[in-house]
Amino acid sequence: MKATVQVIDLQVFALPRITLKPLVPSFPCFANIFVSLMEKPHVDFGLKLVGIDLMSIPIVDRVVQEIIKDQVANMYLWPKSLTVEILKTFQESRTLQRAPDNTPDGGGMLVVIVHEAEYVEGKHHTNPYVCILFRGEKRKTKALKKNRDPKWEEEFTFMLDDPPEMIKFISKFAAVHQGWAYGSQMGRGIYFYVDSKNGRIQIVLQWRTKE
Repeated sequence: MKATVQVIDLQVFALPRITLKPLVPSFPCFANIFVSLMEKPHVDFGLKLVGIDLMSIPIVDRVVQEIIKDQVANMYLWPKSLTVEILKTFQESRTLQRAPDNTPDGGGMLVVIVHEAEYVEGKHHTNPYVCILFRGEKRKTKALKKNRDPKWEEEFTFMLDDPPEMIKFISKFAAVHQGWAYGSQMGRGIYFYVDSKNGRIQIVLQWRTKE
């Protein structure tokens, strides 16, 4: 015998505490989102079984509400929190490597780190890859077969006599020109998502000098 249970009219009432940290000198200006609840949440919903709303029975409603409140509170009631990583590589990049000793004076090494893509849609998820075009040079990640959320984690370097101004990324599902001007705050990396209707890519740019 099969029985179908249906949840209807779900509503959640909560008092959240949201913290954005640590702050970073690049968009979106913070690395993580921490979400905590300042009190136990109230969850209101209907629970239908064989056409009967079980939550209309007072005893069932009270028991289910207390179970949900206690379980959620055990996970997210302050000082506990839910952590959402925005810039996954922020901690890894805090100690920035230097460029090689043979780097030209006044120049440096542009490092492009292609991390991953998300939500690659339609035919574009077949063997996705990313190309980097910069000052006449072309670099390409490996193609990952039939993957809607590919993770490349590949690093490309360009030795330059002067700071970069413009770099172009082309993927199988998106193309974008990303302009940026070198400044003292960009040494630790620029994090951004390249968005398109067919998915988005996470890329990090670093400008390393020998000093």
